[in-house]
Amino acid sequence: MEKANKKLGIVSIIKRIMLYVDNKYDRLQKEEIILGLDKGLDTYFYKNRNFDWKQMREIRLGLEKGLDVSVYAKEEFNVEQMEEIRLGQEKNLDVSFYSKPEFDWRQMREIKLGLDRGLDVSTFTKPDLNIEQMEEVRLGLEKGIDVSFYNKSEFDWKQMREIRIGLERGLDVSTYAKDNLSVEQMEKMRVKQEKQNPIVNQLNVNKRDESKKELENKQASRAEEKSKSKSNEEPRLEKKSKSKQESKSDQEDVDEKKRGDIENKNEEEDFSFSRYDANVILPIVKRSPSKEQIEKLLKQRYKNEKEAVKQSNIFQGRIRKLINRGYMEERNGKYSITVKGAKAAKEIDKKFEFTPYDANVVFGHIEAANGLLTLGNLYSQLEEEYSKPEDVEKQFVYLKNRLENNFKCGYVLKNDKGAYSISEIGEMKAEEVTERAEEFAASIDESIEELEF
Repeated sequence: MEKANKKLGIVSIIKRIMLYVDNKYDRLQKEEIILGLDKGLDTYFYKNRNFDWKQMREIRLGLEKGLDVSVYAKEEFNVEQMEEIRLGQEKNLDVSFYSKPEFDWRQMREIKLGLDRGLDVSTFTKPDLNIEQMEEVRLGLEKGIDVSFYNKSEFDWKQMREIRIGLERGLDVSTYAKDNLSVEQMEKMRVKQEKQNPIVNQLNVNKRDESKKELENKQASRAEEKSKSKSNEEPRLEKKSKSKQESKSDQEDVDEKKRGDIENKNEEEDFSFSRYDANVILPIVKRSPSKEQIEKLLKQRYKNEKEAVKQSNIFQGRIRKLINRGYMEERNGKYSITVKGAKAAKEIDKKFEFTPYDANVVFGHIEAANGLLTLGNLYSQLEEEYSKPEDVEKQFVYLKNRLENNFKCGYVLKNDKGAYSISEIGEMKAEEVTERAEEFAASIDESIEELEF
């Protein structure tokens, strides 16, 4: 037995030596293969030199967890797609619904979410539906409504949403579920039906009773505070003096608001404020507060007009969710960040702080590579800078992690080949940090001058 183990150890060493001298793989690919060998994994699945090191890592992680990696260990899947398939397998989901190259990773994630919630995802596993359209179909399935009324690619996600809301409220959506009607027209027809529909009116009566009871509870609570007892009676008297028409109008406003609140509450669990919102969406909105300005900015950023339109749709979809959840608001066609949004951005940024080190050192390496830094180029730069191999390795690992954190926050971009470049948001952040550092240095100089004086 000991002799057999010794023989296996020698075979492993020989494999490592052969791998080190093999020029087919770069250094990072070799690292992933060696990690697999160290853990006794079948590296056959990812030794393909056409896989970059990140794809190799995804396959390696799957092997470590005993997954069937043959489903996604294919060249046609990028690393994000591989990750979504792997995460689905980890939850024992039927990934065959979305493990197809025609779905991008965002579509895969939406289908994965549907599977995780036990929905019939076959109704929206269509490559011609974008992520927002898929989301509207999924939300409808979760509410148990007949999504066939709007599960059509000719409807954009806003039209789908109007039809979905109508179905949830028991309306006859066939009167306005037509692709030749605009979103505004659909909304007017829906609201008109809601006012005429007896079922919806009964729901409004129930909500009125709930609202009245809630108001009475609040007033009783406030009455305990003697200093506010008088002010609590005044609104009550004022309310009694209103005409029936005014009371009806006010109640309709309350009912509409409550319906919106309920809908937002149901959708809240499908949304979480992210780094992308804090470090990409909000800074761009702050700089370009209108829809037209944002579209212009994205057109300048992307050479391909089709890609610019696609990104603009994604961007506007995210803004809609941020407005619905109170992180942003829209007035007179312009967006602004609410106190809630500013606080959320501040909280999420605590996890990673962009410092002068990023502005000068990390971005400096990118600029030294003519604005497009690969990990191989970074390693070469460090070899020129440090004499000891261990220092090179230590700095490389640290800078690689720093680059990834900047990428997650939107301060740097990454192309299909894994090369990093500074984003427009990153440039703005670097300027902000540099200005802050200069102001701090200036204040120190002034303090020293005062002491010397």
